[in-house]
Amino acid sequence: MRAFLLLAIIVLLAIVAVIRPKIGVYSVVWFSLMRPDVWAWAANSYPYALILEVGTLIGSVQYMHQQSGALLRSPIFRMLAVLQIPLALSVVLALHPSLCYEAYRWYAGCVVSAVLIALLIQTEKDFRYLLVIAALSIGYLGARFGLYGLIHGGVRYSSGYGGSLGDNNTMALALSMGVPLGWYAKDLIGNVFVRLSLIGSVFLTIGAIVFTHSRGGALSLAAAFLVILIHSRRRLILIAALAILTGPSLYLVRDSYFDRMSTLNGVQTAKKDESIMDRVETARAARRMWADYPLIGVGFGNLNQRALWYRYVDTKVAGNFPLVIHNTYLQMLVDSGTFALLAYLILLFGTIILLERSTLRLRRLESPLQLCPLGIEAALVAFAVGSTFLSRITFDFAYFLLMMGAAWLIVEPEHIESLREQRENEAEDGADPRFVEVNA
Repeated sequence: MRAFLLLAIIVLLAIVAVIRPKIGVYSVVWFSLMRPDVWAWAANSYPYALILEVGTLIGSVQYMHQQSGALLRSPIFRMLAVLQIPLALSVVLALHPSLCYEAYRWYAGCVVSAVLIALLIQTEKDFRYLLVIAALSIGYLGARFGLYGLIHGGVRYSSGYGGSLGDNNTMALALSMGVPLGWYAKDLIGNVFVRLSLIGSVFLTIGAIVFTHSRGGALSLAAAFLVILIHSRRRLILIAALAILTGPSLYLVRDSYFDRMSTLNGVQTAKKDESIMDRVETARAARRMWADYPLIGVGFGNLNQRALWYRYVDTKVAGNFPLVIHNTYLQMLVDSGTFALLAYLILLFGTIILLERSTLRLRRLESPLQLCPLGIEAALVAFAVGSTFLSRITFDFAYFLLMMGAAWLIVEPEHIESLREQRENEAEDGADPRFVEVNA
């Protein structure tokens, strides 16, 4: 029954998306981040995401001629397009191409959905709506897990909840990326109920991250906090606020949590942790594999890499050896080669740099919308740090953020121009432009 009800909602949204594709973009982001099919115990019943994507894609055709020019001029989109070349070659020229098809099909769907964001979201109002929807969607997920943990006096999540967040480490990473979105989105909307919901979701999401006991999640959240702190003008107040938000959940699981985090203190401590040492050995084997296939890798996905493990690890322990490279950058290097990794690094860190420059430009103009690029930047920094401990090449949330960055850079020039015109008009009327309130 729940599967049929959700299917009806998804089909209705897809029909609306054909007419109003922006609604389709909001729906795709909402569905991908909140995953209502998992909550409805209907994750494998119907291709919900595909239905939404097809409806949105059909509806976007009418806007391609009008808005594709801005998309093609976007440096972030062009970096993403360049990345597709070595990735496609790593599929066609893989050791066993058939092992790449399923992973590449999923990846291509993520990229298409993400590109629709930059194609259709090209106004300031639409962008703010998208940012708030993304923050509420991932915030709802974090709030549920965080609230459950607080009610039960502290818990330890050893698994995720399904979909692309099927393990606790990936869930912690996604929630860490969602915290800065919620933190900044609360100041971009006037509705009091929505603002309070975002504030509450940030508090509970931090608790959920703590309850995962994920070391990578902790470092990702710390990286996001650092970006927020660097750009804050009231650092002492912010530090106090973050302590208040983090303190209750940390207190509830203080013994197990700090025992888990203690393995990050040094080499000798880490050597006692089997999980860390397995990852170290996996990384060594992966580097040896890349040395044999440096240009285009062994094949997109990771099935080709898994099939070759027996050549690069001790055959005595190969049966118990982990078959996953817990590092996105190293996974990209092994699967798709040197050029793919370089393109990926330029895309990710180039986007972060472009968003930082946008934040500084808007800060000089005292625009309240500086929070838009800053929120995405902080989320991408969290992902960049967390990717060191997880292999998430096909993580849809990351590509959504990259294309949200592209969308913002399309929106920004018009916003700056209108801001300057407004302040010039106010100055002509005799008002001090330093104290002109800008409609956010």
